[in-house]
Amino acid sequence: EDAAGTWTLTVEDTEFQDGGDLFGWELRLCTTGDGVANDEITVPTFSINPNPSNGTFVLELPGMPEANLQAELITVDGKLLQSFNVTGQREQLSVDNVPQGIYLLRLNDGQSSRTERLIIL
Repeated sequence: EDAAGTWTLTVEDTEFQDGGDLFGWELRLCTTGDGVANDEITVPTFSINPNPSNGTFVLELPGMPEANLQAELITVDGKLLQSFNVTGQREQLSVDNVPQGIYLLRLNDGQSSRTERLIIL
């Protein structure tokens, strides 16, 4: 089946159906044919502890002894606040002068990225 044309993406609140907030999402596109496709996500899953945090937290990348990643602290409306280099399986990070709130922490290796929510108290 030909996938050319106009597509519509619909987002539905199936959890509580209260119209809540969307803190992040991911759309993966893959091409076939003459183009080159790489739909493999190369950034590992990660955890943030503690979360909620007072601004200092540990970023853990289980099973990844060495890393060469960029971590970005982003507001929910997409504004980049701080960037960090991540080179190990366990990195302690501190954010400076960030008000309390909900943020996104995005890990990027130049090919793909993963994003988790971070709450600063």
